[in-house]
Amino acid sequence: MHAIWPVTRSLTPKVRVVVDALIEHFSSPPWDAA
Repeated sequence: MHAIWPVTRSLTPKVRVVVDALIEHFSSPPWDAA
């Protein structure tokens, strides 16, 4: 999954929260990183 936004525009706090939640939800568990 990819999230793309223009570099010239800053993220609103609501969008940043959603992106951070998606990253946390879809990232690999720490024990799989090894």
